[in-house]
Amino acid sequence: MKQHLTFSIKLTILGAVLYFGSDLFLLSLSDPNFKAPSFADHLFLWVISVLTINVCIILSKRLPKSVGFGYVGLGMLKIIAIPLFLLDEFMNQTDATVPFLLHFMVLYFIYMIAEIILLKKLLDKQSFS
Repeated sequence: MKQHLTFSIKLTILGAVLYFGSDLFLLSLSDPNFKAPSFADHLFLWVISVLTINVCIILSKRLPKSVGFGYVGLGMLKIIAIPLFLLDEFMNQTDATVPFLLHFMVLYFIYMIAEIILLKKLLDKQSFS
């Protein structure tokens, strides 16, 4: 339980920094056509990251040799969930759609790198004998 909370707090801090940092960065650009990812977009990325980490923690306790497969499977589910979440943006394309999607994907990759770092720490603590 402590690991769940620790990893969730780390991802929450990262999410807050990304949310406020990206907003400040975009305000400095001040392009009137650019639509920044909203709080819901950040919340979606945070939720899928926290769920991924917590499921991998549970897998590491019950099936320690299957954590990698679990992470890959959850990654595939995220790849399916993201276009469904962004379906409205895909359907109503404007001039700001491509920059919006690029910004969203940069945030996704930052969350993914954080997940990989946290999972590496989790796997380093385990013995696979």
